Amino acid sequence: MSGSDMYVSLDIGTSTTKVIIAEHTDGKLNVIGVGRAPSDGIRRGTVVDIEKTVEAIRSAVSQAEDMVGVTIQGVVVSMLNYQTNLSRCHGMIAIKNENNEITTDDIQDVIEAAQAIAKPSDREKISFESCVFKVDGVEGISDPTGMFGVRLEVEGTLITGSKSIVHNILRCVERAGLEVTGMVLQPLAAAETCLTKDDKDFGTVLIDIGGGITSVGVFDQGQLVDAFAIPVGGSQITKDISIGLNISLRQAEQIKLEHGYAFSADASENETFEIDVIGSSKALTINQTDLSVIIEARLEEILVMVDDELTNAGLNQLPNGFVLTGGTTVIPGMMEIAEQVFDSRVRIVYPDYIGVRHPSLSTAVGLISHEIEYGQSTEVDEYEETGVREQQQDKVKEPKAEEDKLVNKMKRMFGSLFE
Repeated sequence: MSGSDMYVSLDIGTSTTKVIIAEHTDGKLNVIGVGRAPSDGIRRGTVVDIEKTVEAIRSAVSQAEDMVGVTIQGVVVSMLNYQTNLSRCHGMIAIKNENNEITTDDIQDVIEAAQAIAKPSDREKISFESCVFKVDGVEGISDPTGMFGVRLEVEGTLITGSKSIVHNILRCVERAGLEVTGMVLQPLAAAETCLTKDDKDFGTVLIDIGGGITSVGVFDQGQLVDAFAIPVGGSQITKDISIGLNISLRQAEQIKLEHGYAFSADASENETFEIDVIGSSKALTINQTDLSVIIEARLEEILVMVDDELTNAGLNQLPNGFVLTGGTTVIPGMMEIAEQVFDSRVRIVYPDYIGVRHPSLSTAVGLISHEIEYGQSTEVDEYEETGVREQQQDKVKEPKAEEDKLVNKMKRMFGSLFE
């Protein structure tokens, strides 16, 4: 198997760590390996336990490797959209070559000049996006290599993260025995899977509702123009169900997936199921509508918080509407509740490749698409004998007050279950 067309992505999510191995041949992407592991060391977008995070990475990598029969050497890594900044920046240099021909070194120098001006000392660069060059005042140049001129300028978007958050993620990847071949902000990666060129050009909001975080990216005129995160996701819905019905988290997650409905007006009172109430020896029968009331309340809160943030930024009425993805969007009725909150067109999108057709994998697949377009393939080795790896804040709305109100509301609604 040739390493020249092999790509590997690592998506360290707030609930699950995902690894995908894919081949890119004749313009087609073929996913050949997938691994998953619980992200027990991640909370609200930050590493809270390095050892558990390293263990999750190794576990997910091992699963993917076993499917393919290779040893992964490097990965492109997603950076959670948490405490990140987007800064428009400009750089300019004089071309010093005797013949005034622009080289790749000149391009690197002007990009570094732009980044040096825009990056504060407490921030870490994640990526530099949407580069547009000028040569002697001539605008709109995408690649000036080989052109002649005396002055080279660049404009782009510098994406930075909290230095401690980024460094801790990189430390975990390196301690898992992997080389980081690239970093991509989560909304940019998910957009490669979920958005068309028209979506990016004409204005679309991409909302990824994950386990612990709801990540939002706003695209317009072909660029990411805003990004923020709400530190609430599907895991909080599971906790709400557990509290509201007085059942275990395990059963709460199970009934959410098997019977959950996001839009209570369309839920069925005829669909019933039993739950094991904590402290009671008898099972209790409830219906889908009862469950839907809990799910809808939390989802509505999340989406309203997103809408408030967009409204404050003047970005809530983009022509192409909203695209939803992320594991939580598998709950039926998601599109209906989102359309009610946003009063706009809403679509739910997920990867369209065999073996990864699930919205929770949008970012992991998008990382590979991003690397194919802008980065490089990943080095891998065939397994040796045993195949054993050598061990080697900014725009976030805190929902605490609303969260307490919601929990109290559920206790009033289902108070008899606590008696």
